[in-house]
Amino acid sequence: MKINYPKRYRYFFILLIAFSGLSAHAGTFGKDSLSFTKEIYAGMNFSTMGLGVSISKSITKRIDFRLNGSYFGYTYDINKLSTEIQGDAGLRVGVVGSFMDYYIGRFFYLSAGASYNLTKVKIKGQLKESIEVGDILLDPVDIGALDVDLAPGWKVNPYLGLGLNFRHRKKLNLGLDVGLFFQNSPDVTLRATGMLEPTASMEQELLMEKNISPLIYYPYISLRLAYRIKL
Repeated sequence: MKINYPKRYRYFFILLIAFSGLSAHAGTFGKDSLSFTKEIYAGMNFSTMGLGVSISKSITKRIDFRLNGSYFGYTYDINKLSTEIQGDAGLRVGVVGSFMDYYIGRFFYLSAGASYNLTKVKIKGQLKESIEVGDILLDPVDIGALDVDLAPGWKVNPYLGLGLNFRHRKKLNLGLDVGLFFQNSPDVTLRATGMLEPTASMEQELLMEKNISPLIYYPYISLRLAYRIKL
């Protein structure tokens, strides 16, 4: 038996079917509703927090849960910059965290999460040779060494960002994330020996912290390549 619906109902059914089709594709890229929760994507990421690994899993058709870890370390010899000072400067960046990605389109998502921040800057130096002050010859050991440590004010940093996710034949996953970690004003720790010891006072630490207090955000850009593991 053929049923003739009014035109306004026909348009409604067409829009409903179209909307359902878009919703099924958003975030899950057309994966079967019975199998998409069994898929896990594991891979590598290269970011402003270093090189690392990531694992993501679909929770719903629009929400993915993602674990991420990155690390990069570098040490520079201060001798290359100065003929009078010896020492080294070290930079360490890295995070270990979790994120929730909410898809508002087929490829585009909003991301929020929190990470443990491993970032730290460390500088240590002292004079290479003795210096004369009047008739007194001061040895580098007597003058002393100065250590400066810089670290985020918060170890656990909230994160907000945007992302794009492209999947090729449901196996390869190419993602791009852009966002900010809120790390609070950096903490400064000073240590000194010898004649430089008075410079490592709490007043000097507070002064340095005040000068770098605007650095409360850390920009995060990550390129991610992952492969599907079907359970």
